[in-house]
Amino acid sequence: MNGIIQTAVRWGVASVLAVTISTFFFSCDKNPAGPNQPPAAPIGDVVKDTVVNASAGAVTVSVPNAVSILIPQGAVPAGARVKIVKVFARNVALDSSMTIGTVYDVSISSGSQFTAPLTISLAYDPALSPPAGMPNAIGAAYFHEVAKRWTVYPTVTVDTVAHTVTFQTSHLTKLSSWSLSGYTDWMSTLHFNVYWNATGPDAPPSDAVYNNKPVWHVGTDPDFIQDLAFSLDSAYNAYKAAGLQVPTSMVNVYVKAMTDNGLEGFFGSISISNTVSGINIKPPMWEALQGTAAHEFMHYVQDYYYMQLFADYTTKWWMEATATLADRIVYPTGSYFESVDYTDLQLDQFMQRSWDDCNADPNYYVAGGFLTYLSTYRSGTKASIPQLIINGGSNTSISYMRTTIDDYCKQTLGSPGVGAEFADYIKWAYEGLGVIRLARPATASAACDIDCGMTNSSASHPVTIALTHLSARIAKIYMKENTIFSHNLTVKAKTIPSGMRVFAYTEDALSSSMVFYKELVTGDSLKMWIHRGPGLGKVRVDLLIVNADKDKSLTPDIGVAIDAQESVPFSVQDKIDGYCLGVHGNQVLVTVSGTITGPVGVRVIKSANTASDGIFEYPARTLTITVSPQAFSGVIQNLSVHFSKPSVEDVDSLIAAGWEWTWGQFDGGQVDLHSSDDDSWSHPAFTGSDFSTTKTVYVWGADTHAGATTTFTQATGSMNREYSYLVTFAYQ
Repeated sequence: MNGIIQTAVRWGVASVLAVTISTFFFSCDKNPAGPNQPPAAPIGDVVKDTVVNASAGAVTVSVPNAVSILIPQGAVPAGARVKIVKVFARNVALDSSMTIGTVYDVSISSGSQFTAPLTISLAYDPALSPPAGMPNAIGAAYFHEVAKRWTVYPTVTVDTVAHTVTFQTSHLTKLSSWSLSGYTDWMSTLHFNVYWNATGPDAPPSDAVYNNKPVWHVGTDPDFIQDLAFSLDSAYNAYKAAGLQVPTSMVNVYVKAMTDNGLEGFFGSISISNTVSGINIKPPMWEALQGTAAHEFMHYVQDYYYMQLFADYTTKWWMEATATLADRIVYPTGSYFESVDYTDLQLDQFMQRSWDDCNADPNYYVAGGFLTYLSTYRSGTKASIPQLIINGGSNTSISYMRTTIDDYCKQTLGSPGVGAEFADYIKWAYEGLGVIRLARPATASAACDIDCGMTNSSASHPVTIALTHLSARIAKIYMKENTIFSHNLTVKAKTIPSGMRVFAYTEDALSSSMVFYKELVTGDSLKMWIHRGPGLGKVRVDLLIVNADKDKSLTPDIGVAIDAQESVPFSVQDKIDGYCLGVHGNQVLVTVSGTITGPVGVRVIKSANTASDGIFEYPARTLTITVSPQAFSGVIQNLSVHFSKPSVEDVDSLIAAGWEWTWGQFDGGQVDLHSSDDDSWSHPAFTGSDFSTTKTVYVWGADTHAGATTTFTQATGSMNREYSYLVTFAYQ
């Protein structure tokens, strides 16, 4: 053993990132605080300040037992000034998983970036060494000035005899050695070192709490840790099989108390919460742990393809959206999937924003729902998420990402493009055809909803709201207040821009389900009765509006209106003819009155007999009151029906001499009422010649049956006849 430990997690990625990091210089020539301002307080002591000439050969600048910098030939111009500042402890940011050693701020006057990397060695305090045998427990790190946290150098040589760490870098900023802290135990797999603390708040859950012990668990390591290690290796193998680049050396994983399930530590390590759980769904902890391990290691793999800038959420959006599908890549037959957990019954709170709107959490997690649809549930060829990650490359432009997916949809999936797929996805979710569903309450309640609630008075709700690219909204058309009749609803698609799709759905009172009605294009319209509560017509209409354009904002122009209502008093008096055995007689005079309330145009048109004879002893005798279609959808208030003996008893011309009708008595009757108050049917009886009610009843649900006894006399004798008379309503 020579005391040299080589760690090689990844190289090349950090050097790419290096170009985005600023170095802060401190000069005696100028006041960095600005003119006429007091000088800034020094961040530390200058331990080296020298001029070098690397034009003829490599140059080493060092501080004994502290730091050594090897500058390759030609890396800096002749006369470049090298300054090393030992940073005061009070100015050193701490890290929860590392003990940071002495920090040095190294600067070179010619610049902070180099085409040929510098080789730097830093001394570390042997007293800070972690427990014996822990791998990858000592290293070097730089302070990321934008992220405000320490980032480990992926390739470091540790000399445990000289107590130094040596690494190469193509940029300069604050540098330090580090040693693992806060961990007492570790285990290793082929690809991962897993560290944890046996006791305290950071300890993994006990085996009893974790409650999962496969037969392959061996030894005394906690079940949580053994499952985590196995899940990480499973993710490693799955990603490698999918063609993704995976690390060739060990990855450090830390288990600790966290508010999130996990964190991929920028180019260096992974942290896993000791209390992992689902988001809205609560699967067993072992299943949540599988998903978390897959998710966080996916971030580690993504670093090979994407450069994360902390001031730019574009890549963060894409990385999180794809990482929510990591568990599906590793465990395609599992029962819990993170993307579904984030998106199911949550989508309607986010889909009014562009699908790739990356400005806030959790929008970029919910965005994974669309990728789930593409990769698992769309008809035909399914998308490969690993291939989409590879295709995305390192470009951080949102429009570039949309174009990449659009090209993939067209070239690989054989579809019209990302916009058409997005529209199909939203429609699929709205119709509840899969595991990701849209919540669909009757009234407008979600962020995506456009409230088109109506009142009983005349109302209109033009839908002219702009939709950003790849977004969707639901215009909910419903009655806000109880109505005693059905309203005539008109929806007019005045302008539906190219690239926008509008799907109309209706809900009826019986099924209480939303049913696809039609897709609206410019010039289309739909008309139907709409109401709240029992009755004919639809309870509500939803317009699912999708902007399927991948780049442009679009605005529909849709008119939504209901008709006005009016109340019209009516009184109808007419006879109901008797008709029996071919003999006609004027039998009953009936007066019907009340008030009809309904859409504008409500009125009584006419009344007429529909008396009939036939083989029945008691044939039907009906007076039909014909109303306008608007009235037939309305209600009757203060209905009153009065039967009386006609003033003149006529016998038609077919009756021979000696035939006559004489009035006997009214026997009362029965009424069939369909109440608009509670949607109930009732059949109240009455005696005598009058019936009235204060109930509000549907026009189409009010029939009055009355009986009367009359005598038919001829020369050979007479007979009593009891007839039933019916007053009913119809429309033309």
